[in-house]
Amino acid sequence: MQEKAKANMKIGTGIMEAFTRMPVETEQLLREFIDNSTTSYYDHEAELNRVVDQQKCIITIEWDDSRIVIEDNAYGMNQEEFYRALRPNAKAEVYSVDARGKYGLGLKYAALNLGSKYTIETSAFGSDKLFSAEIDLELLKTDIEEIDYVISDVWTSKHFTKITITNLSRTLKDVPKKGSKKTGKSKEERLREALSQIYQYDITQGKLDIFLNGKKIVYHEPEKLQRKDGGEFFSTFEDSFGFGGKEYSYYGWIAILKRGDVSNAGFMLVQKDRAIQLNYRPEDLFGKSNSFPYQRVVGEINLDGDNWVVTFTKNAIKWDDFGLEDTFIQSLKDNKAITDIFKYARDYRKGKENITPEDVKKWQGDIKKSFEGSKTDVDVKKIKENPVSSQENPAEEKVPVKNEGNEEKTCIPISYAGVDYEFEVIPSANTSPETPWIKTQAKDVDKNKYRIEINVRSPFFEEYSDQKSKKLITKMALCVALAQLASKKAGLSGIDSQKFIEELNSILSSTGKVN
Repeated sequence: MQEKAKANMKIGTGIMEAFTRMPVETEQLLREFIDNSTTSYYDHEAELNRVVDQQKCIITIEWDDSRIVIEDNAYGMNQEEFYRALRPNAKAEVYSVDARGKYGLGLKYAALNLGSKYTIETSAFGSDKLFSAEIDLELLKTDIEEIDYVISDVWTSKHFTKITITNLSRTLKDVPKKGSKKTGKSKEERLREALSQIYQYDITQGKLDIFLNGKKIVYHEPEKLQRKDGGEFFSTFEDSFGFGGKEYSYYGWIAILKRGDVSNAGFMLVQKDRAIQLNYRPEDLFGKSNSFPYQRVVGEINLDGDNWVVTFTKNAIKWDDFGLEDTFIQSLKDNKAITDIFKYARDYRKGKENITPEDVKKWQGDIKKSFEGSKTDVDVKKIKENPVSSQENPAEEKVPVKNEGNEEKTCIPISYAGVDYEFEVIPSANTSPETPWIKTQAKDVDKNKYRIEINVRSPFFEEYSDQKSKKLITKMALCVALAQLASKKAGLSGIDSQKFIEELNSILSSTGKVN
C-alpha cells in the first residue's frame, strides 16, 4: 500500500541553484553521503552487527554517463529524519558525540551539485515503511512551497538509504583535449585515492567498505624513506596551544616519503577519524612547491576536541580568528619531533646525503683533470688565494667574498667578447638541495675576477657524477656566468640579469618541472 505526504520546501528564490555552482571537489561531495551513512551505521552498530552476514558498513557508488547511484546498508531513516533530509536548511537538534554530519553541505546540496535531479529512498532498521521522494531543481526554482513524498510498505528486514542522481553536471570520465595524450592518473583513480585517504581509519579497521563502479576502494599506506639502520624517517608527536582563551590539542605522526609525490605529500588534517583536509602544506614549514619537503614530507594531524571547527564545505578548518592558523603553525615549528624531520628532508638528496669534504675535493680534482689537455682555450692553474677587498658585484650577489686563507683553488681564465675573465670554480656541498645551483660573486671587478660556487647537491644534476659530466656541468656554469656578466656590460640592468639567474636556479632545484 502507498500513501502520499507533503514536505515543506520553502527556502527563497535561487538559493538552491546557487549551491549547485559552488566549486567543491567531487570527493568532498561524496563525503557528505558517506559521512551520513557511516554516522547512521556507527550510531547503531551494536544493533546492526547482530544482523546475519553484516559486520560492517557497506557503501556502493555506481557512476555512469546518465546517473550516480549511492546506496548503503546503514540504519536508514524514520519519517522525521526523512522529512528533515528533504527540507533545505533543516538539521537535527541533537547529534551523537562522534557524528560526522554536524557540519557540511548536507545531502540535498551535495546531490544538486552533482546533478539537477535526485531521488531518495530509505527504510529504517526494524521498520515496515519505505519513504521515497524526487527533488527537481527546475521545479524548486519556481519557488514551490511543498513537494510530495511516498510512504510504502516494506519488509522489516530492509534497512538502507539509496540516492539516485540524474541530469548530471559532472562526469567521472576524462575528456582529453584534442591532440593530447592521456597522462597521469584518471579521474576515477584520483577519486579512489582521495576517498581511501579520507576514510583510511574506517577502511583499515575493517569497519567500512566502499565500492566505486564495482571495485573496492583500498587504502595503501605511503612507503617511507628508510634509515641506514633499517628504520624509517618517522616520528610521532602530541602537543597543544592556547589561543583566544581556548585550548587547542592535536597529535599525529610525520615521515619522509621514499619517493616524491606532490599529490600525496603534506599533512592530512583529521577529525573524528576522518580526513578534513588533504595536502595541508603551510609554506613556513614546507617551503615552495619545488622544495624537497614539499614533495616528500607526509603526515597526519588529529585535531582533538570541539574547539576545532570545520568550514561549511567541510574541507578545511575555520581560521576565522585572526592569528589562529599562525599560532598553530608556530606550535608545529616549535615541536622538535616535527622540526627534526623537516631538517633532514631539507638536507636530504638521494645518493648525496653523506657528501664529505673528500667528495668535494674529488669533484674539484675531476674538474681540473677534465680541463687539463682539453682542446679549449682554457688553462687550469693552481694559485694561492690572497685577501681581496669586496667590490660591487655585477651579478647582484650582495655577499662579500670570504678570504679562504691559503687554500688551493682551481682557476679558469677565459676570453670572451674582448674581455679577459678569470673564474675560480668552487664546488660546495655545505648546502641543502634547494640552495641555488650557481652563485657568482665578484673578487676584483677591475680585473674581471669572479668566484663561481656550484651546488653539487642540486637535484637537477644528481644523476651526473662521472668526470665527463662534471666537465659539462662546469662548462655550463661558466657559460651562464659569462652570459650574465657580458649582458650587464652590454647594458642589461643588474636586476634583470639577476632575475634570469634566480629563475634558472628555481627550475634546476625542482625535480618535477624539467624531465
